[in-house]
Amino acid sequence: MFCVLLCVSCLLPSVFTVSASDPGTGDWPMWGGTPDRNMVSNMKGLPTNWDVAKKVNVKWVAALGSQTYGNAVVAGGQVYIGTNNEGLRDPKVTGDKGILMAFRESDGEFLWQAVSDKLVSGRVNDWPYQGVCSSPLVEGDRLYYVNNRAELVALDTQGFHDGKNEGPYVDEKLKGGERRGHHLEV
Repeated sequence: MFCVLLCVSCLLPSVFTVSASDPGTGDWPMWGGTPDRNMVSNMKGLPTNWDVAKKVNVKWVAALGSQTYGNAVVAGGQVYIGTNNEGLRDPKVTGDKGILMAFRESDGEFLWQAVSDKLVSGRVNDWPYQGVCSSPLVEGDRLYYVNNRAELVALDTQGFHDGKNEGPYVDEKLKGGERRGHHLEV
């Protein structure tokens, strides 16, 4: 009996480790899916091949900037990814900027973007056209990422779409229905 219990107790940590690596909701709210960064998902039936041009096994395609380094994360029906401003999604936002974009997961509709100006010191500290290189983290209705200025940013995942400017910071440069802005909401 002792040998059986010992064997079962030896197996339990590995069982818990495997299940802990899958968010379990179909979301992938951070780099690696969960804090253990196992990179393994328990999802079944995933495609093993795809063709973007023919849209084979591709749900939707979105135009980003010219350089994107961090991976996309999926949470609460939205997809978030950092890039630069070379895609010029908003004609009012011009020049080299760091951009975090939000898309609807179901159909890829662009929802909003957070814009970060480049550092005035230039390429010494903020290389041209690099944009946002970090992968976002979503916890509940808050999104966290490090922008191109090395600032930790916390955002409401709904942007200003919920009509609320929540949190201690209410004097942002861009407000209201605009789909961009430095809105720190914690």
